[in-house]
Amino acid sequence: MKRSYKHYWAIVMYKQSINPFLNTAYVDLSDNEMFSDYLLSLGFGSNTKNLTYLNLNNTEVSTQGITNNITNNISKLKHLNVENAGPGCDVSEAILSGAIVQAKDLILLEYSPSTINSNQDTKKRTKKNNVENYSHVLSKACCNLKHVKLGSESSCVDFIHLFHLSSLVSLNLNKPVFGTPHVEALSKLNNLRSVKLESVQWEKGFSDKQISSWACKLDHLSLVSCKVKDADIEQFFISKPPIHSLVLSGNDSVVGKCFGKLSSCVNLSSLDLSASKRLSGPSLQLLSTCDSLTELNLSSCEIKDAKAKGFLSNIPENLESLILADNDLSDKSLELIVNNLRNLKKIDLSGNINLLNVGMCSVFENVILNDLVRSKSNKAEIQAGVNELMQSKKLRSLSVRGNKLSDLDIKNFNLTSLDVSDNNLGDNITQSIFESIVVQEQSHPLRRLDVSMNRITHEGVSGLKVINNNLNADSCNLRFLNLSNNPCATDNAIMEHSILDAVSSDIYELVLEYATQDGYDSGDVQRL
Repeated sequence: MKRSYKHYWAIVMYKQSINPFLNTAYVDLSDNEMFSDYLLSLGFGSNTKNLTYLNLNNTEVSTQGITNNITNNISKLKHLNVENAGPGCDVSEAILSGAIVQAKDLILLEYSPSTINSNQDTKKRTKKNNVENYSHVLSKACCNLKHVKLGSESSCVDFIHLFHLSSLVSLNLNKPVFGTPHVEALSKLNNLRSVKLESVQWEKGFSDKQISSWACKLDHLSLVSCKVKDADIEQFFISKPPIHSLVLSGNDSVVGKCFGKLSSCVNLSSLDLSASKRLSGPSLQLLSTCDSLTELNLSSCEIKDAKAKGFLSNIPENLESLILADNDLSDKSLELIVNNLRNLKKIDLSGNINLLNVGMCSVFENVILNDLVRSKSNKAEIQAGVNELMQSKKLRSLSVRGNKLSDLDIKNFNLTSLDVSDNNLGDNITQSIFESIVVQEQSHPLRRLDVSMNRITHEGVSGLKVINNNLNADSCNLRFLNLSNNPCATDNAIMEHSILDAVSSDIYELVLEYATQDGYDSGDVQRL
């Protein structure tokens, strides 16, 4: 059973004398500011014997009694997230140490040291203690640990203590110091298949050949904003790695000269070059040499029609997913995509405000067109294009978030996923969608619906009762519904109009959050 409660929902459960954690295996309590105040009342510790997933990310863990209860009752825990669990390193370390000692089957660990004291001298002392404490904890990590993610303060942790873990399969580090000792240790981890590094602080003298030495056995490599150069990547390609997925996002020093060696990576299927703003037209054309490529991300690369022309005219034939969001493309580029990419299934053109004829995207299965409307000049064209897409027989997933849409043509649409969040839609839209589910019954495939950040009141949610009254469990395909930041998601609406009573028990996940000036005053509920 999945359970996820932010502060508001936990208080509601407490007032109703309901213990939401009883015998549950999955508990997500992330982003709670008053964790200790209500969790003791719910008797958390005595009901965690079957717990396998625990998320305390950004949670105030201030009571030692709770810490003790958690760490003494998590023998079956497999996934633990204590990233930024505060208010200080001492608390999250206590949880972490207890988990490593008690949870013999712990497989996935996510954490980062937390320092919140504003005094700079205290921060320095705390950071020094973090190095000693966390490095010591890591050195005792259980032998079954396979996946480790160190958060935003991992630069203060000597993560080389992890490298005694022969079981380690994936490693995710943010802002680590990386150099020759780490390379030597990494190269000895024979089971390591995935490494994700972000904003690495390379030691002086770290060379391109060393990247090849520790990454040549990986299936997935991510180097985000790591200041790597074409020469570094070229040497990696020449080593003929078995790499399946490569992320080089945010590396402005990469201009694409290394792409001529891409053909050496015969297994490479996914390449992410997003936010690489110095890619040239000729270098983009070199991407066509990688026949195995099926997914390509070129978002935020400052690509205009002129630069894209040669690339889009000679693109890898097997490409199934292309992300070109937040560039400066027009209908000219879209026409080239439609004419040349016969096998393409997913296209993301979000943020390209010069696009007008988005109806051309009806030939694809998955279309993402967020944030295209920036003024009244193209609003009518985008509205018409979206309605054309809604009637596509081939399209299965559509996202048109943030386009100031005020109406949708709901009749006869065949989507499995629809995201119309952050628009100007009213109750008539959700009512029409819910009614269409009943009318079309089993032929209607809609499974995910996101209508958050619109103008939907409790009247718009009333259509959910129609689903309850007319459909059995096998007929209702809707499994995810996001109503956040609508008038229906406020405290008063939820309580006074019994919003939850209208929701079908077959919906797997319902999200109800409402933002105020002080943050969220309602939380999300996840349920089977």
